[in-house]
Amino acid sequence: MRSVDPIYGPLGKRGSVIVTRIFAIIIAAFAVQLVIDGIKQVFQ
Repeated sequence: MRSVDPIYGPLGKRGSVIVTRIFAIIIAAFAVQLVIDGIKQVFQ
């Protein structure tokens, strides 16, 4: 947990929640793109 303190300190609780949600959206978009690419390959 030591490595989290320098990041969590300046951001605070609200900032870390925002960053977490942004990364979750990016990962979800990446997953959706992988599914779309897989579906395209199946129907080619």
